[in-house]
Amino acid sequence: MIEKSKKKAFILFENIECKYSFFIFSRLNIIRRLCYRIVKHEYFESIILGAIILSSIKLVIDTYIDFNDPSQSSIIGMSNTTDTFFTYFFATESFLKAVAYGFVLNKNSYLRESWSQLDFFIVVTSLVDANTENIDLGAVKILRLLRTLRPLRFISHNLSMKLVVTALLESVSGIINVLIVLILVWMMFAILGINLLKDKMYFCNFPIENVNLSIYDYNHDKCL
Repeated sequence: MIEKSKKKAFILFENIECKYSFFIFSRLNIIRRLCYRIVKHEYFESIILGAIILSSIKLVIDTYIDFNDPSQSSIIGMSNTTDTFFTYFFATESFLKAVAYGFVLNKNSYLRESWSQLDFFIVVTSLVDANTENIDLGAVKILRLLRTLRPLRFISHNLSMKLVVTALLESVSGIINVLIVLILVWMMFAILGINLLKDKMYFCNFPIENVNLSIYDYNHDKCL
């Protein structure tokens, strides 16, 4: 008997409690409905993952570019343009999700998930970095270093990796208890070893070379 697979019916705003996103977009608003359909599209997450991988590769390529070399001005300009594109691409992703789900006030809103908070933090720092590129300040330089956090967004968009990281974080307390037990065992054997082997590990270092004597036949007092 052949059973036809039925496609699951698309439900608008499923498990979303926010009625007015940003206090502007209601559930009947065509813009919010369009944003929700976009972020729930089957290819949306795949496109975002592809962009994250490409932006990570771009960060690797940047390590081979000397940004102080005038002869590489064309390459530097291309790198900055690409960086700006990815910055506003991910900012658009965050905006679409914030409009579709609601920003933060209601349950299941965009910033109610810890992984989305990480995404939003990286997007905000990238936007600040992109708009203060010509400012030479220490705080801005720190923001530029935060570009290295962008590959972490791959974890937030990959279910298997999220499960692994979540399991590791939840097992931290158990790992700490295991470490405490190990330290206690090591401490016990350290105290036992010191008491059993104290003053019994001396050997005599003869100042004369080629002396045919066993250095372990002389205790500490005899060696002196």
